[in-house]
Amino acid sequence: MAITPTLLAALLLFQAGTTPADPALKADVDRLVLAAQGLKGTWPSQAPPPVPEVALVARHGTRATPLLFALLSDY
Repeated sequence: MAITPTLLAALLLFQAGTTPADPALKADVDRLVLAAQGLKGTWPSQAPPPVPEVALVARHGTRATPLLFALLSDY
């Protein structure tokens, strides 16, 4: 429970010094969300299928962090 405020504080500090996401990054995150919504099945009873969109977002490095955190409903 104590980790949530810590992550929120880190996110706010990180976002304060960043610029808006570039269109390519936003497009890659949007593709990742669409791919995730299309996944079926339950885990860990079976291995999850590969999701190539993860690599697309990962290539942006830490610049993707604010957009990914914004997708979390708990913060």
